[in-house]
Amino acid sequence: MENMKINYWLFIWKIPGCKRIAHIVFLRNGLELPSGVKFGDNVSFVHNAIGTVIHNNTIIGNDVKVY
Repeated sequence: MENMKINYWLFIWKIPGCKRIAHIVFLRNGLELPSGVKFGDNVSFVHNAIGTVIHNNTIIGNDVKVY
């Protein structure tokens, strides 16, 4: 999954009722991002996010790149 696609699904994540769909897409692409995670604007997951696991209570700020 390209970085641009991840950013699209992060946008979808913020729409009420769409977290479950985005979560399934992330899981299929190797990114564990539970519904409790809160993140700011311009967050990006580099290297296609394969194998990345984020804790449920995590808060990710603005302009963060997760490697």
